[in-house]
Amino acid sequence: MDQEWFEMRKVRRRYFSKAVWVPLRASQIVESIGKFGHLGHREEFFGAGSLAIPSDQKTKAEKLTWDDVGIGFDHTGYVQNETYTPADEYEHYGGNFRGLHLVLEQRGNRAEHNQWHLHQDLAITLRLKSPVGQPT
Repeated sequence: MDQEWFEMRKVRRRYFSKAVWVPLRASQIVESIGKFGHLGHREEFFGAGSLAIPSDQKTKAEKLTWDDVGIGFDHTGYVQNETYTPADEYEHYGGNFRGLHLVLEQRGNRAEHNQWHLHQDLAITLRLKSPVGQPT
């Protein structure tokens, strides 16, 4: 494995805050070389998740990590302590920070792939339309 790949200079220089297009959710194998589990296998993965947060919560949001917002979660509503939390609402552990998922992942069954849905409010507010017959 070469030193340049290991240091990931191109990835570390990339800042979404300065980008024209920002991925709201992504899960993609960028490159895969060799056979998994065997000597010489190398794989590069890109994943991203996103939240809408109130401006006054920016300092708290900047402390969130990949584990907090990443693509490791699908979205579903739930009841806890007799309170319903909708699928689109993000609540940080401990309840001291809330945000809104901009893309929601709907879990399928064994025969189906999970589906991603652009948050309806975001689509309507930005006047986005999907092709005829296609879900957002």
